[in-house]
Amino acid sequence: FFCKMRIFLKLLFFALNLLFCVSIQTFNFNRTKVKIGENPCITPIGGVIWDGSKILCDYLSGVHQKSLKGKRFLELGGGTGICGIVAWLNGANGVITDMDRRDLSSGKSLLDLMRENVALNEKERGRMG
Repeated sequence: FFCKMRIFLKLLFFALNLLFCVSIQTFNFNRTKVKIGENPCITPIGGVIWDGSKILCDYLSGVHQKSLKGKRFLELGGGTGICGIVAWLNGANGVITDMDRRDLSSGKSLLDLMRENVALNEKERGRMG
C-alpha cells in the first residue's frame, strides 16, 4: 500500500509541477518573433525571463539586427537562453551556457530548458533565412 501511495504522490507532484511551473510565452522584439519556455521550479533565478533580458533582446533586434549576421557570441549564465536565441534568430551563431542545476521533481536542468527553447524556435530561424 505504501509503495503504491508513494508512486501516486510522485506522479501527482510531477503533474502539478508541469501544470504550474512550465509556461511558454511568445515575444516580438521589433521583427524578431521568439517563443521561450520558463520553468521557475528548476531555479527561480535562471528559469525565468528577466526584464533586463527583454531590453537586451529589443536592442539586439532593433539597431543591431543587421550587424548580427555572421557574428559569433558566447552567452554565460543564459538561463532560458532568450538573448542568445534572439541573436541566433538574427543570423549570429554561438553558445549559450549555464549551470547544470536540476529540478528534483522532474529531473530537468537549465540546459534542458535551453535546448527545448532552441527547438521551439528552429522553424522561425528557417523563415528568417
